[in-house]
Amino acid sequence: MTNPTANMLQEINRGQNGQPIFELGKKYTLFRVNSLAMTCKQQIVVVDFDAQGNPLYKEAGKRKMYVLRLKTRDYVSAPEKMFDGAVFEGLDQPYTCDTDGGNVWRGNALFNFVGDVEGIKAWIQEKQLNPWFELSIVVALSNKDSKVIETPAFPEFYKGGHAVMDRILNQGR
Repeated sequence: MTNPTANMLQEINRGQNGQPIFELGKKYTLFRVNSLAMTCKQQIVVVDFDAQGNPLYKEAGKRKMYVLRLKTRDYVSAPEKMFDGAVFEGLDQPYTCDTDGGNVWRGNALFNFVGDVEGIKAWIQEKQLNPWFELSIVVALSNKDSKVIETPAFPEFYKGGHAVMDRILNQGR
């Protein structure tokens, strides 16, 4: 007889090619858009899984444990929403977000990464583990002549409906 908890863990924690997104004891860097519409970086270590298969984690260098809910609902009868943040294995990443020590912060509800657009695009395509991560709202921030340039990393996936992304895309016209 199989363990139902193990089966549920396998269902909720699946990424690319059916591989688990999170594994016990591994370190990850997460990027999410918080309630203030800002991109935030978090470095975690997975220490266990709860009965629903959600990872229990500690922030790197801390002792308090938290639950990373992979499925949530905004209200009781709402459809389930999967965790849509960027997940990278390891703590040392070649790129960071605007709020992680940068000079410019954007509260625009987009994933704002600092660096060249081609490098960020390749990094996300090769290293990002979460299949529910929304590529269409990734922006690369770079400096040119003391001015911050916002460049959509994956404009080919954008379908419309985000005011800030519409503004960025229409600036080039």
